[in-house]
Amino acid sequence: MPTPGRARSIASGADRISDLPDGVIHHVLSLLPAHDAFDPRDFDFDFYELAQKLRSRRWIWYALCCNVRVLRLSLDDMAAFPLARVPLFSRYLTKLELDCVETNNSVLDLSGCPVLVEVKMEYCFINADEISSASLKKLTMKECEFRRKRRTRISLPSLISLVTLYSGRAPLLGSMPSLESAIVSLNYGWEDHCDCDEDSCDGCRYYYIPDDDGTSCVLLNGLSEATHLQLSSYPDVFVFCRDVKRCPKFTNLKTLVLSDWCLAADLNALICFLQHSPTLEKLTLQLSGVPECSMEQEGSYKLLEPSYISHHLKMMVIKCEEVDGRVHKIIKTLSEYGIPLEHINMQQTNRSSGSGCE
Repeated sequence: MPTPGRARSIASGADRISDLPDGVIHHVLSLLPAHDAFDPRDFDFDFYELAQKLRSRRWIWYALCCNVRVLRLSLDDMAAFPLARVPLFSRYLTKLELDCVETNNSVLDLSGCPVLVEVKMEYCFINADEISSASLKKLTMKECEFRRKRRTRISLPSLISLVTLYSGRAPLLGSMPSLESAIVSLNYGWEDHCDCDEDSCDGCRYYYIPDDDGTSCVLLNGLSEATHLQLSSYPDVFVFCRDVKRCPKFTNLKTLVLSDWCLAADLNALICFLQHSPTLEKLTLQLSGVPECSMEQEGSYKLLEPSYISHHLKMMVIKCEEVDGRVHKIIKTLSEYGIPLEHINMQQTNRSSGSGCE
């Protein structure tokens, strides 16, 4: 049985091992089995049981001291282990992978890693005011949750590829002039959904961050340079719909994929994208099995002449389980904009397999 002092230490969660001298901890590392050993160029350590015994500060510090190029921090039991507030400084780190951890301002300030080009995050809690890097080119965030009351700013001027699937409060995307491809999916989150159309209500009042002047977009401005863009959302997450009211011009956009959130307010968002994407070549609509958006709400976008629609648009794909009223409305609207019926390709999806067929 543990001694009374040890029992109190265990009960309080005290971390006595990480208080050992660095030389002792390095000796412990040297005794790890081969499965947990690492190449100095690629540090791949699964915290697992040791995560509760050793502070992440020591592990991160030791890995960076080894001049690793790839750093992976993973906690397989989904406990979202809170990382220590350790600023990352490395002239060698090119790739960072975080799995099932809780991040903070120190960890996500990546300015101290001048050659970092890729970050992958899965099942992470994000508690940071900003994610910043001048060198990052690829960011992937899957099943992550933003937990700040203020929107997290994402400042990545060199970013080329963005793939995100997250919940909570959507981040504020800064300028991304090098962006080529982006897939942005918003999961359900109470902080970014509302049933009304009033900025003053409780659900809407945190739409913009306090120091924003209310004239810019949360997401679309940062995505406006993309060549390939996919935007999907739960129907009652209103960020995209609000951004459309201040929609920028997508001068480089060639292919666009939208889910049926764009059908709200009489196809408001769909029309807006058609009018603000002068080089668009292919548009795909992925419709859910059951209509969840009202297409007859007030505030529909003002129709412009067909000449304002991209002359480059050669293909319009509508994917749906069955041809319903939504589809007829879409086809009618597109024809009003001068898009020939022969450019519209219907693909019926199979509910069980999710596959499509002509």
